[in-house]
Amino acid sequence: MPDMTRALYGTWHSPVTAALVAHRLRFNDVQWVGEALVWHESRGAANALMAQRLGQAPRELGGDKVGRGKIAYGGGDFAGHPDGTLYFIGRDGRIYRTTVDGAPARAITPAFGGAASPVPSPDGRWVAYTHAYEDIDALALVELGGGWPRKLDDRADFAQNPVWSPDGACIAWVAYDMPNMPWDGTRLMLHTLANGQTEVLAGEAQAYAIAQPSFSPDGKTLAYLSDESGFGHLMDSRHVVVRRSVQARHSLWLIDTQTGHETPLLAGAGYTYYEQIAVRASDGRVACIASATDTPHEVISFYPVAGAPVTVHARSVQAVFAAGALSVAEPIHWEGTDGETVHGLYYPPASA
Repeated sequence: MPDMTRALYGTWHSPVTAALVAHRLRFNDVQWVGEALVWHESRGAANALMAQRLGQAPRELGGDKVGRGKIAYGGGDFAGHPDGTLYFIGRDGRIYRTTVDGAPARAITPAFGGAASPVPSPDGRWVAYTHAYEDIDALALVELGGGWPRKLDDRADFAQNPVWSPDGACIAWVAYDMPNMPWDGTRLMLHTLANGQTEVLAGEAQAYAIAQPSFSPDGKTLAYLSDESGFGHLMDSRHVVVRRSVQARHSLWLIDTQTGHETPLLAGAGYTYYEQIAVRASDGRVACIASATDTPHEVISFYPVAGAPVTVHARSVQAVFAAGALSVAEPIHWEGTDGETVHGLYYPPASA
């Protein structure tokens, strides 16, 4: 047995240094904008928007104007149009317009309040977004050429996740009121632009969590996540890429919601955590943020077929760790005080 050096807790040598942690990148969101992959990253107190077409080097967009969602709970940081136009939240709370090829960023909203979750209309004329001013949240609309925003609805304490119907006739979003949190009780809302009418599609009669509304490509159905049955379900969609969590480990699956057939994705890639899943409309290529207990966060993309290679677009740290240097988590479970099974991860020492 090799000689061991005894040291006080937290004083032993580790390849994970304070400087490494302080300078790591934090990936916040990943989306396809046309054929380009765009991601938002934080570098300490600063933020950056990166775009990359496959086979080309990444390009930084927006310069020092890039910020984060300015609603109380944060909110979406950016969104794009299939033509390559990109809209992001600036450090000053305004919405800026640029392109994936690096056009100069230009503000399209006035400098008051805070904005989040900008979403361009299918015809490229409008941007819907959530806006907060003097503790009032609202769903708002602004022309892409700029100008004074138009308020569509401000009757809820919070508004989030706006999405357009494919024909641009309607906007759906999620609303909720205090003291509820988004996982307690929300409402699925729909606003029709032609007549100015707003209606509640789900969640009004009974409090349950609704999230991530999304229209089908033909606009005939509106998909959303709901826990009305006590569990999270995807409603009204044909093919979906979903994240499944079993014993505190994530896996990705491609599900045919009509036949029930499930196909595992990235089964041998070694990742155990996924977030911000995005699918490219033109060919189904999937992008997400992925990591494992011994692999720092990465922005990756791949085609959802068996054996397809994975492209790593960005890494949160550039350091290369020796095999066995990082602890590999082990799933464990125990009985809670209420008799329910509690799941967790145990990190055995890697340097002992």
